Amino acid sequence: MKVEHGFSLIPKKSFGNFYEKNEITSPKLEINPMDLKNSPDFVFLYGVEVEPKTCEIIIYYDNNRRKGNTWKISLEKNMFIIFPSSLLYYIKNNKNSYLNFIQTITFEYI
Repeated sequence: MKVEHGFSLIPKKSFGNFYEKNEITSPKLEINPMDLKNSPDFVFLYGVEVEPKTCEIIIYYDNNRRKGNTWKISLEKNMFIIFPSSLLYYIKNNKNSYLNFIQTITFEYI
């Protein structure tokens, strides 16, 4: 990130989750609204072991006056998605025949 985009990120928290067939997570928000100073700035989702065309990340965002927009991104194996931690998101698995494993890492911007 430093070389390509000119800013540095420091990892804050890292964890992984396995998702079963047709599992949909509850909406996730990686910041703590009561402690924004110590909350991460970015969320990084990495598809460690994901069956092709079975995992979708849905991110909610506001576009000025147009509220409640969604962005749907297909997550594949060895692919990553990075977005601001202030955005609500959930993970949707559809018709996977084995467990999908997704690594989540939160970062602080410096």
